[in-house]
Amino acid sequence: GTWGSLYENSPKDKHGNTVIGKNVMLYNSNQCIINVPHEKLVAIQGLEGYIVAESDDILLICKKDEEQEIRQIVNNVKADKGEAFV
Repeated sequence: GTWGSLYENSPKDKHGNTVIGKNVMLYNSNQCIINVPHEKLVAIQGLEGYIVAESDDILLICKKDEEQEIRQIVNNVKADKGEAFV
């Protein structure tokens, strides 16, 4: 699926954030998707409409309405850093 479909089909807090992770603290942040490991403590302040996702050794932060650019970012990472991070 896409980040947009994850957002649409997931529960949201009173500020419209979808949070996957047990130790996420949000301050003045709205309409975001946060997907981080449960053991990671994450504090986010002042984001509006962003995707914040961490998996293994990869951290992605991008605007939710520009998620179509993630494919290009992945291609750039493959070209510059190799397959290890993809």
